[in-house]
Parts: sequence; C-alpha cells; structure tokens
Amino acid sequence: MKIFDFHTHPGYDWNEKETGIKMTPEVFIGGLKSNGITRASGTVLKKYFHEKNFDDLGETIKELNSEAYSIYKAYPDFYSPGIHVNPDLKELSLNEIEKYGKLGVKLIGEIVRYNWTTEYNNYDFFDILHASTKYDMVLNFHPTNYNDVKELVLNNKQTKIVMAHVESSPFYEEVTNLAKQCDNLYFDISGKGIFNNLVKNTVNKVGKERVLFGSDYPGYDVKIFVDKVLNSGLLDSELECVLWSNAVNLLDK
Repeated sequence: MKIFDFHTHPGYDWNEKETGIKMTPEVFIGGLKSNGITRASGTVLKKYFHEKNFDDLGETIKELNSEAYSIYKAYPDFYSPGIHVNPDLKELSLNEIEKYGKLGVKLIGEIVRYNWTTEYNNYDFFDILHASTKYDMVLNFHPTNYNDVKELVLNNKQTKIVMAHVESSPFYEEVTNLAKQCDNLYFDISGKGIFNNLVKNTVNKVGKERVLFGSDYPGYDVKIFVDKVLNSGLLDSELECVLWSNAVNLLDK
C-alpha cells in the first residue's frame, strides 16, 4: 500500500547532539522509505530557526525555503516542499509565495507561530493566504487555541487548510465539529495523540476525505504511526484515502 506522509521536516536537527546523526536529505528520505513511506511533504525545520532574532528571521525563512526546494529538485518523485511565511514579514512572505508558487510549490507549512508577534487571526496573514490561492497552495498549521483556528478557517474559505496534530488537540470535539461547517478544513494525524483510539473516530466524524496521514518525522518514529493507522480498524477504502489519495489530491493539481 502506498503511503504519503504529509507532515515531515527534512533538516530537523533537534536530536543531532544526542544521536550523532545528521539529518541529511539522504538520511531523511532513507528513514522514511525504510518504514514504507512512498512520498512525503513538509517544511525544512532546524533548531536555530527558533533561536534567531527578528533581524535575521527573513534571511532564515528564505534559506529554509530554498533548502526545501533543493531537496525537491534532487528527489522530485518523493518529496513535495513546504515553505515558511510570517505575517510580521508580509512583503517577504508575499515574495516567497510568488517565487515558489511560480515554481509549482503547493504547500505552506507546517506553520508554527514560534517567531510571530501575532496570532493566526491576523489580516496580514489572511492577505498572504489570499495571495497563495493564485497558485492553489494548501496551508498546514500547528494549532494554538480554538478561537484562533475558527477565525482562520472561517475567514479563509478559499484556502484548503490542514490542521496538524488533530488527535492531541485539547479542543478536538470543537474543531472536528467546525469541519462539518467548513469544507476547506482538513486534519493530519501527527502528534502525541496517536496513542489513543481516535483515528477511526476522526474519519467517522469528518469523513475519510478530510484526514491525512502525518508523522512529524524525524521528531517522531514514523513506524509507530504507520502501524497505528494500519491497525485502526479503517476499511480499505478509508485507508487508501488517509494514507495516500487525500494528500495527492491536495498537492498534485
């Protein structure tokens, strides 16, 4: 069975000192393939990204986006790049959307507000998302609070939005109910909540077309996520959607 890991982070170096393993593109892709992953997507993420001061942040965003695109060029059949944006750097973000949109990049995120001074409910961010619709880009974001998520989704119905870590969300019931009102809201299953029994429940609540496999690899062990989904009691048709076709339908247009 083909598996598309929608939520990964090449370049991830949080554990490099402890393990001695440098997360090169070869190590990143080899680790995924050895656990049955057919394709993957996501942003390049490095520890220093969260340690840079604001004056350096714009150049850092451009560096990480460029690295993601370089990995895609080296492994176009395996990896789909995600790019970083930040509403505090609106002009730069719009330029990055324009640059990578023209190159065929379809994913923004996973976006995390570590370096932002605002919440997701921010009109500069909405302007960035509006610009991304020209290129049919998809947003993957790390949730903060329910009101933030609700306002983001309701004010950007033209954008397909994937909330990360749905199963570990403290507002799981509220956000899955929101999906019934908003056909632009999807969920990926990465995160700590994979150990409960909500994979099948989430599919039952929001539909098999709205749930995507994701592991947050290499921050988490991808094999655990694969095994959890394969043993979740999903029907074969549901597995095909969650593990493969939902991500393909969002990113291959």
